[in-house]
Amino acid sequence: MSLGDDLSVSERTEMPPPALSPWLRAQIKATMWVESDSDLEQLVASIGEQLGGASLALYRFVQRSGRWQLRRVLEHCAGGESRSEHFPDNLGPDSDLFSTLSTSKLPVTVQHRLLPTRCRSITAQHSSELSGVLLAESTALEAASDADLHRLATQLLGTWQRLREQEKLRRHGNTLHQLFACTRESFAQWSRDRGWEYHNSHLLHRLGYAPEIMPLENVFGSPRAIDDANWTRLSRLLEDCIDRGHDLDCDYQVAAPDGSLHIFWTRLRVLEEDDEGRANAVAAVSVDITESKEVEADAESHSELDTWLLARNSELFDRCDKAAIEDTLSALGQRLSLIRCFIRIYKSDKAPVYAEWQKEGVTPISKLNPDVNLRQPRRARPSYTTDIESEIGLQALLPFARRAGTRAQMIIPMSHDGTIHGYLVCQDSGVRHWTALEKRAARVLADTLCMVLVKENLRQKLLASQDQFQLALTAASYGVWEFNILEQTIYLSPTYYQMLGYGADKATGFRPLTLDNVYYEDRRTLKGYARALSDGSTTDFACESRHIASNGDVRWMLMRGRTIKWDDTGKPLRAMGTTTDITALKSAQLDLQLARKEAESAHLAKSEFLARMSHEIRTPMNAIIGMAYLALQSPLSPEQRSYISDINNAAKSLLQIIDDILDFSKIEAGKLVLEDYAFDLREELRNWLAPFELQAKQRGLDFSVDIAPDVPALISGDASRLRQVIVSLLGNAFKFTREGRVAIAVRALSRSDEHPRLGFIVSDTGIGFDPAGIDRLFDPFTQADNSSTRQYGGTGLGLAICRRLVNMMGGDIMVSSQPGLGSTFRVSFQSSPTQQPAAQRDSQRLLRPKRGSLEGSRILLVEDNVVNQRVADGILRRNGLIVTVAGNGAEAIRLLDSATENFDAVLMDIEMPEMDGLEATRAIRRNPRYAQIPIIAMSAHNASQDLRRFIKEGMTDCLPKPIIPDALCRMLERYLASVPL
Repeated sequence: MSLGDDLSVSERTEMPPPALSPWLRAQIKATMWVESDSDLEQLVASIGEQLGGASLALYRFVQRSGRWQLRRVLEHCAGGESRSEHFPDNLGPDSDLFSTLSTSKLPVTVQHRLLPTRCRSITAQHSSELSGVLLAESTALEAASDADLHRLATQLLGTWQRLREQEKLRRHGNTLHQLFACTRESFAQWSRDRGWEYHNSHLLHRLGYAPEIMPLENVFGSPRAIDDANWTRLSRLLEDCIDRGHDLDCDYQVAAPDGSLHIFWTRLRVLEEDDEGRANAVAAVSVDITESKEVEADAESHSELDTWLLARNSELFDRCDKAAIEDTLSALGQRLSLIRCFIRIYKSDKAPVYAEWQKEGVTPISKLNPDVNLRQPRRARPSYTTDIESEIGLQALLPFARRAGTRAQMIIPMSHDGTIHGYLVCQDSGVRHWTALEKRAARVLADTLCMVLVKENLRQKLLASQDQFQLALTAASYGVWEFNILEQTIYLSPTYYQMLGYGADKATGFRPLTLDNVYYEDRRTLKGYARALSDGSTTDFACESRHIASNGDVRWMLMRGRTIKWDDTGKPLRAMGTTTDITALKSAQLDLQLARKEAESAHLAKSEFLARMSHEIRTPMNAIIGMAYLALQSPLSPEQRSYISDINNAAKSLLQIIDDILDFSKIEAGKLVLEDYAFDLREELRNWLAPFELQAKQRGLDFSVDIAPDVPALISGDASRLRQVIVSLLGNAFKFTREGRVAIAVRALSRSDEHPRLGFIVSDTGIGFDPAGIDRLFDPFTQADNSSTRQYGGTGLGLAICRRLVNMMGGDIMVSSQPGLGSTFRVSFQSSPTQQPAAQRDSQRLLRPKRGSLEGSRILLVEDNVVNQRVADGILRRNGLIVTVAGNGAEAIRLLDSATENFDAVLMDIEMPEMDGLEATRAIRRNPRYAQIPIIAMSAHNASQDLRRFIKEGMTDCLPKPIIPDALCRMLERYLASVPL
């Protein structure tokens, strides 16, 4: 039957009196003589045999990982075979048997016998206070009483534990013997049987004694080793330790064989006592404490010196003035019994005496030698002189030392942060060996005196700086404020209140952050900054706010500040800043704004005037240029042709002047806006350069165009403004070149696909100009040579406008020239990232299939001015077009609706009575029949923003007035006789 079967537990409330059988008493008594584990095993085996061949197992409680369990420590199985299935090695806390044994209070019966023992040392976790359990399996146990078996189990477990303790003592004894061999202390042991004996004798060897020659009794008792007084006291202590069994500690002097005295400290500890309380065995540990006693005595002196130095330092830092320094010198001189001590401070190339003390009747050093010419050293060490007269290297000081009555002195440098500020001098009249304590006292006081002097110097500088700062704030009308973030209070300096007209008594320290003086509309803003400083969302700010003065006026203040202090967690604690009266500045700003508005209004009026004048001038100019063109196409006499040609050229020159003035006005006003669209550079250049090719042929000039192969075909930018620059430069080149050549070259300055940079070079062999005039060449209304203005004409705006346009396009323009050798202009152009071509970008700019020529195209001309009607009608009819004229927009719509044949294009004036051109265009676009017909605006408004507005309303393109016949024909060819690029 195994122990894992059902448990049958019986408990008794009282332990019966012991009824020990003779053999059991004998066995229990035999456990007292067990000296080894083998003896215990034999005894258990004998008990098992006497109990009728019982199997026994002894368990004890152990703790593993915070949980208690029963572990088998001894086993005897009948027949010699292991019965581990009955007696397992461990009984864990999860087993039923463990639960039964750990909660039982008395011996219990489980199957056969469960014999727990009692022990007071068991942990409180077990209410039964069990320290172990004896399990037995035998039929012969039924006759045995529980008391007998309980006594047996207790005795066996106690014996097993005693063997374990003896083993620990043996190991501990070996460790102690090893420690005795390693230590330098002396260990001895006394017993009544053996007397004194050594375990080691390092101290005796150190003193010069040999233990084999001088036993311990002789060392303690010999007059040579311990004097009578020490021996009497030591004997009494030894007698008290041995006869009364008391431990003791004592120290005494021991004389070494060489006569030197050593102080020993000995501890006597009673190891064993007899029945009467007397010591049977005593252990003694002895230590040589001579050096520690000397150190202790020295430490007492140091402690007394430290107390004195602390008092002097506290007084110096508390008072921090020259009187405290003089008192400290007096205390040092009296403590060290000096004749004088003094301080010299470096100033410029001299070291005057700052403070001094001298013994009564001694001449002060300031009278003997007040100033010393000394260069301030970078490094210095303390100097200790025992006797100046015998010190080598100090012979030059002998006359002064004898006159001062000095034989010994200390010189201690006074340094702070690596700078020597001066030195402390201590002097005596006789030969003197300075002790370590005296040197230390001088050094510590020198350091403290230096810090006090530096602190005082900084304080004086700070006071002076504060005075200067306050004067600067007052002179600059600056007020200072401080914001206590934790308490939400603010301090405003007297200057702030003075700026508002209040008295100086208004500033009374910190006050709550109510902002009573702030204009009510600005309080929320300042409180918002206060919250931002408080929660750390901002660390500095600048705010303009209005404050109420004492007389009720409103003053503008500029408040600046920042956080200057945080706690360990990063939470802001304090903020500081300044307040400046900016009322005058705000008034000036207001005046400036009013003046600016007036200037802008005047400039706007000027721009509107120029635009209106441009429009009004362009209308008659359209008639002049158009009629001149028509007249030149008719049969004329040479004289008439000359007159009309002069009229045509003068009109065109006047038109160029009007365009230049209008463009310059827009640039100056910042109203000129550049377009940004893609265009084919080579195609545009062909259109720009066509008139110049014809002009070169007529004048017999060599005109060359060179476009590098790496120049991209498609670029982005404002093609019209780039054309204006190139055409202006070429126009000047042709104007100032009578013979020779004019050339234009295009180069790729960078090959970036996204931002290509191009260079245009325009050169000629014309009259040139002096390089000294380059600086004023691009100034408006000027030319490099004023004589050329009279000879060739011009406003001087062309190049000024060119430079402004080139700069707006991200480029630059440079020029080189020599008189009589011609000029070269270099223009750089920064293209923006290539976008959709302009012809594709504007859906209204639709192209028709190629027809071959303009002849036969039907054109609807919408124009209210009769002269302009005649001009446009004449130009169109001379080019073979069929023209229908409408006087306004409404009439144009009626003609379109009633026409039997579709019109190919509409030329639309903008400003007309009854219905203007834009309204008419919107109406035409609503008719699906004419949804894609080209509608070309004819307007005296030629700005790029006007063109954008016209296209947005549904027009296809814009032809500026006055109408240039060639330009009109090219525009119509583009939309009627060409195909998309």
